[in-house]
Amino acid sequence: MPQKKHGAEGRGGQARLRGKARRASYFTKNGESYMYSGPLYEPHCRVGTPKKTSAIRTASAFSVFFMLVICGCIPIPGMNAAYVIIPYVCAIITSGVILKDALKMHGQDSLREYVYESTAKNLPYRAVFSAVFSALCAVGENIFIIVNDAKYTVAAAIFTAFSAMSVILSLLIHRGERIAVWEKRGSPGRAENNSKKSKNPEKSESPKDSEDSKNSKNSEDSKNANADEASENDAGR
Repeated sequence: MPQKKHGAEGRGGQARLRGKARRASYFTKNGESYMYSGPLYEPHCRVGTPKKTSAIRTASAFSVFFMLVICGCIPIPGMNAAYVIIPYVCAIITSGVILKDALKMHGQDSLREYVYESTAKNLPYRAVFSAVFSALCAVGENIFIIVNDAKYTVAAAIFTAFSAMSVILSLLIHRGERIAVWEKRGSPGRAENNSKKSKNPEKSESPKDSEDSKNSKNSEDSKNANADEASENDAGR
């Protein structure tokens, strides 16, 4: 019999399966194709427009990743030290994930829920990690130069400057995503059905309404009959 997987691996696998099942539940079959019927998230910016904000986000993410790649190409004396290379690798991986998220969100008027949860929802935290790792790169390089009495070269100065700029841009991305407002909307399939219903409304009365209309009609008929009877009595007199 297959053994059950316990611990983090088992829990992680179950979480991935639940995520895939949840994502599959957002799609409904429409003929030969599948249509997304889950909720959508629309951006609302306090300053500027969503397109301008998206362009700034993508440009900032690309700049962070590009500057960190340049830092890896610079022959600095401390790149062999573990406290420089480890933060650098973490920073470039994090910045690559941020760039991937920014490209997914670029130019989109709305995001599907699973896309929102994997990009916009986690982007502020990833930007913080990118800023922290980039700062540790610059600090580690300067510590290496001080401890080993190495010469502060132009390459080391460029590395420190680019790392500091990566920190600033990562914090700007973090701030922009923290103040961004994402409004949850209904599914596009439901909106389409609602629009069809509004164009072709069904005229149907509930049993309670029909009963009330009948009662009101009967009361009006009885009032008219009483009025006719009273007029006849007056005429006889």
